Amino acid sequence: MAIKDYIELMIPYHFPISLSGFLAGYFILSANASPANLIISAFVVSVLLVGAFNSFNGVFDKDIDMINKSYRPIPSGKISQESALYFSLFLYLLAVLSSLLINTDFLLLVLLNLLLITLYSIPKIRLKDRFLLSNLTVSTQYGIFPILFSYTLSPAKILPLELLAFTFMLAFSTSATKDFQDYIGDRAFNVNTLPVVLGPIRFSNIVSVFLLIPYMYILLMSFFGVFKLAAILSCSLLIFAIKIGNDLRENPNDRYGLVIKKSVLLYISTLLIITILFSV
Repeated sequence: MAIKDYIELMIPYHFPISLSGFLAGYFILSANASPANLIISAFVVSVLLVGAFNSFNGVFDKDIDMINKSYRPIPSGKISQESALYFSLFLYLLAVLSSLLINTDFLLLVLLNLLLITLYSIPKIRLKDRFLLSNLTVSTQYGIFPILFSYTLSPAKILPLELLAFTFMLAFSTSATKDFQDYIGDRAFNVNTLPVVLGPIRFSNIVSVFLLIPYMYILLMSFFGVFKLAAILSCSLLIFAIKIGNDLRENPNDRYGLVIKKSVLLYISTLLIITILFSV
């Protein structure tokens, strides 16, 4: 058991997904600069919540991960389920305590977030096992909450629902690609993910369309003047989205998670461009 095992348990490559959403929300929505201590605290909470989410879910995913990701800290025996559970609860506690340093709205959002990601994993309720609810939960976790967190720091502007719709669609298409890597274990334990229910080949064709929808949405919103016309420049990543869709159709099982890594990069790159275009 080593520190690096606990870091791996948190799945750190998910951190930039949440942080990019937080930064996009802050620079686009904030009317005034917030104190540095609030921004840092909010950053810390965003990381803690992602780490807690992945650690807590890993506790209940041990059997599935024995098939899908036997190298992970829990199925490989590097960290016990009990230790991982205590660690995730510790991260939850730190997130709540850190939220007290920010404001009441932020704290309420964190508590709501904790409820959602707990329901995602705990037995009997376990939203992860339920068709579509799994993807909707993950999309809310990464596509909605980071924007809302940043909005509470300086909520002078009206919260643009069209921006939340965009980040949600972007997160949904990204989360959908992750299900392919977990297909074999999910099928063995009757987890009703989209590839399990629809079949990996059929769903790979559907995801190829999902990946394009956020960029079609940008074009539509720009055409009607809802988004700045410059936002169309983000559609330069459409070629990358098409490439990811083609990769999925060629290799729908994606056992090594290459497609999800490309999707994460696409997500972060898109939000980065949108943030720059909307902030100038």
